[in-house]
Amino acid sequence: MDKFRRSAAMIREARLPYLSIHSVEPAPETALLRVHTAAYLDKIRTGSLDSAEAVKLGLPAGEALLLRSRLEVGGTLAALDAALADGLACNLGDGTHHAFADRGLGYCVLNDVAIAIRTLHTSKPGARIAVIDTDAHQGNGTHGIFAADDRVFTYSIHVGKNYPAHKPPGRLDVELPPLRPRNRLPGTTGTHARPSARRFCTRPRFLDRRCRSPRARPLRPDAPHRCRHGLP
Repeated sequence: MDKFRRSAAMIREARLPYLSIHSVEPAPETALLRVHTAAYLDKIRTGSLDSAEAVKLGLPAGEALLLRSRLEVGGTLAALDAALADGLACNLGDGTHHAFADRGLGYCVLNDVAIAIRTLHTSKPGARIAVIDTDAHQGNGTHGIFAADDRVFTYSIHVGKNYPAHKPPGRLDVELPPLRPRNRLPGTTGTHARPSARRFCTRPRFLDRRCRSPRARPLRPDAPHRCRHGLP
C-alpha cells in the first residue's frame, strides 16, 4: 500500500537523529507455525481457499500474498528485538489482528503480533505481555489465539457496532459509539487499561468474565459504552 511508503518517506525527510528505518527479511515458516496451522498456510501459498474463505479474507491468495504477509511479520519480529534492546520500536506495516490460527479475515492473513508474542515465549516462557489494540475494529483474531493463555492480556478499544459481527471477548474490551464530528473522547484507554494491566501483572491468574465495569463512564448521557473485562 502506498501509505506505508509515504509514511517511511515522511520519517526520513524529518531527519530525526534518534530515529532510523531498517529493512527486514520475511519471517521464517517456523515462526508462522507457532501460531498458524500448516494447512492454512498451504491454502494461502497455493491459492486454494474456497469461495467463502476468499470472500472473508478479501485478498487474492497465492505465493505473492504470503510473501507480503511474511514481510509484515518480519517487521514486527524486528521491532520486537529492537524494542527489547532500545526500549521503543514500531513496525510501519503491521497490526493484522483479524487473522486466526486457521483462517484469515478482514484483509489480515497472518497475525503478526501473535507470532511475535509466541516467538518471545520460546526464549522467555514466563513473560507476561499486554496487547493494547486501539483500532476501530475489535482484535478478534488476537483475542481468539490467546483466549486460553494466561500470560497474555488482550485489550481492545473499538467501535461497538462495527466489524467484526462476532466479537470473541478478550481480557478487556471497551466498546465505543460511532464517532461524530465534535465528539470528544475522555482518557478512556488509560482509564480502563492501566488498572487492569497492573492487576494482570501482579496476579498469577486473570479470569475472563463479562460484566459492566464501574469505570465504564459514558461519553454522553445518551451514548453509553460497554466494558467487558476479566477482573473478578
